[in-house]
Amino acid sequence: MKHCKKLLAGLIAFALLCGMGIPAGAKETKLQYGSDGAFRILVFTDTHQQKEDQPVTYTFMDEAIVFTQPDLVVLNGDIVVGSATENAETMRSAIKRISAPIVKHGVPFALVYGNHDYEYKGKAGRKELMKMWQSIPGSLIRDDDPKNPGQSSYNLPVYGGKNSSKVISNLWFFDSGDYAEVGGYDWVRKEQIDWYVSASQKLRRQNGGVPVPAVAFQHIIVPEIYDCFLKSPVATDSNVYKGIARLPIPDYRKMTGAMLEPPCPPYYTDGQFDAWVEQGDIFAAVFGHDHVNDFIARIDGIELRQVPDAGYGVAYGADANRGATLITLTESRPCGYDVQPITYRQLAARPESNIGNAHVSGEAWQWLLFGAEVWLQSIIFAGQLARNIF
Repeated sequence: MKHCKKLLAGLIAFALLCGMGIPAGAKETKLQYGSDGAFRILVFTDTHQQKEDQPVTYTFMDEAIVFTQPDLVVLNGDIVVGSATENAETMRSAIKRISAPIVKHGVPFALVYGNHDYEYKGKAGRKELMKMWQSIPGSLIRDDDPKNPGQSSYNLPVYGGKNSSKVISNLWFFDSGDYAEVGGYDWVRKEQIDWYVSASQKLRRQNGGVPVPAVAFQHIIVPEIYDCFLKSPVATDSNVYKGIARLPIPDYRKMTGAMLEPPCPPYYTDGQFDAWVEQGDIFAAVFGHDHVNDFIARIDGIELRQVPDAGYGVAYGADANRGATLITLTESRPCGYDVQPITYRQLAARPESNIGNAHVSGEAWQWLLFGAEVWLQSIIFAGQLARNIF
């Protein structure tokens, strides 16, 4: 099945090149469980594509796709930043370069915007940005929320295997915006939440009144993550959420993994997480934004997972866990999932890898610096894991 899907994606790309009139990023792509009963999603977040080439990032993405053989790639925000957002020409070029490893392998991909993606200030703004991404072969991005055209809020159903017409799983994509006028980061607004509730209820009706198990993808984490911090005896203007003051110290009774920096959610909410709980379909949500974190928090029956960044040399990060994340859904267990980190170190250690060559460019001192950075951050990472155990 997987080979058939890649063949189909290749034919679509060929048709695009030959001018046969099939729209780029063809929406006809049907996501489906494979013959092995699995659906694999490879997540890259915070690639931070800038105006200059990023050969290490491209090489890693290419090798990660070959290594994991995903059915879908997700770019989870802050894909293009800074100098590359100057104008339409630089933005279009940056999008083509960062998506090239995905297009090369004919894998369909979805994405959500991050706060830095919205730095693009072209004449048509986010509508123009949407068209740029939709022009890339394999792109599945849409703007399903009618009240927010150009935003990356939509859903993608995953059907059962063997050409089944039954929806087994659903993937939600929420646009968390950029910055709030009142300070801090933006949040998912009421109009988007209303769209989600309506679409979720429609899927439920089509599924015989039963919620369709779903995973959500969003760049900025929801403020409910504050529930995983220890309570503070002192309240300030910036550390109170829902009437409870918090310290920037994780409570490891509620989470596992590595929290190497305090998450940066918005200060406000219009009830997005509460809507998730009420609808009962989303059992896990995947976030980027805070580059060095790699943890899972369990709140009200929903797993909030923050994954580390994939951009090398252009985005701050912890090289001990920098990389991608493979999420595997199972048709026979639609309310669960398996997660596997795919790190730079892991792939670079393989004999056939070219990551080291792309990194050092013949300079021995860069290898030494790389090794020292990995060694120091591995100690920090090991300390975080020890806390989880003891």
